[in-house]
Amino acid sequence: MDSIESNGTDFIPEANLLRNEKIAEVRHAMQSLPEKFRHPAALFYLSDLAVAEISEVMNISPGTVKSRLYRARKRLEVLLKDIQEYHDGVSGGVRR
Repeated sequence: MDSIESNGTDFIPEANLLRNEKIAEVRHAMQSLPEKFRHPAALFYLSDLAVAEISEVMNISPGTVKSRLYRARKRLEVLLKDIQEYHDGVSGGVRR
């Protein structure tokens, strides 16, 4: 019987596809956030602004920025968990 050798690159296209799906899911979840949570989250996570900088840009207190970031994270956590549970159900409970 011939052995099949793998150079470790056989699954790269599949891995890239899964990675792209995850990125799309996070983008969709971010877009579904209310503006007051989406804006500070985008500035913090995508633009790498500090809380003080976001506070200045949005003309809100640093405490408000922190609470909105917290609430955005919690909402994203729920949304992304729901998406994962949906995928698990569609794939017959097999984790990807």
